[in-house]
Amino acid sequence: MRRIKDWTEFKKYLDRGLSPQEIKDDDNDDQTQIHVIDGPMHVFFRAYDGTTHSDPSAEWTEYVNNYQSLANKTFTDSNGIPLSRSKITRTGWHYQAHSIEITTSDLSGLYNSDITGTSLGYGTIKFYDNVGTELTVQGDIDTDCVETVVDWEPAEDVEVLGGIIFQASTPADDTRLWIMAAPDIPANLGGSVPFGEGGLNLKFMGTGQIFDMDGRTPKLMPYSAVYHSNKFRLKLTHSAGVKHSLLFVAKLFREIG
Repeated sequence: MRRIKDWTEFKKYLDRGLSPQEIKDDDNDDQTQIHVIDGPMHVFFRAYDGTTHSDPSAEWTEYVNNYQSLANKTFTDSNGIPLSRSKITRTGWHYQAHSIEITTSDLSGLYNSDITGTSLGYGTIKFYDNVGTELTVQGDIDTDCVETVVDWEPAEDVEVLGGIIFQASTPADDTRLWIMAAPDIPANLGGSVPFGEGGLNLKFMGTGQIFDMDGRTPKLMPYSAVYHSNKFRLKLTHSAGVKHSLLFVAKLFREIG
């Protein structure tokens, strides 16, 4: 659970049509906590509601006028089964398959570009030896790199549905992959979410096979230059200097145009 102090940032969750839950603040009779839960993300905002001696804040007034009608509701389907969302995605947002090409142990091993071939600037790739020392020279990477780490962070809000992994060939040795969302935010604050856990061994994926991760429903990952709340981290461990290529396709909703 994470408290968001910036009202504009918090409204991004409310604007998606999710049902907020109101809880009176135990520490201050004048405040109400507005909670929103979306999959692993649980965020809340404190607002002065004016129930005792103070006037309601501008944030509370806007909330009452524009969002409170959805509060404390459970949306269900025709069978009475609770739904996690009241709509698929925001108005003006569209589906996008966003591809990231990765080659381990290679300084030029990250490709993530727009239609003109210009790098989108969303990703970084780093290399480490068996004691965790970062390697920055290709010669050292060729001989000592046993861990390749890619961080991918789009500079706008996205909703994540899942992802696909494809490899053109099968590695001869153990090559394991972990995927984590929001790695810079501690798990107890709603971050460091393991999207791919256990160490997926690419050695067991045949040539031309895919590994499809389907989250069933999209999860909002708002962009924050401070908290890096929509960053993905792909960590690969492998034999020293091995150059193995794979394609990761993130399945997203995002605002386009």
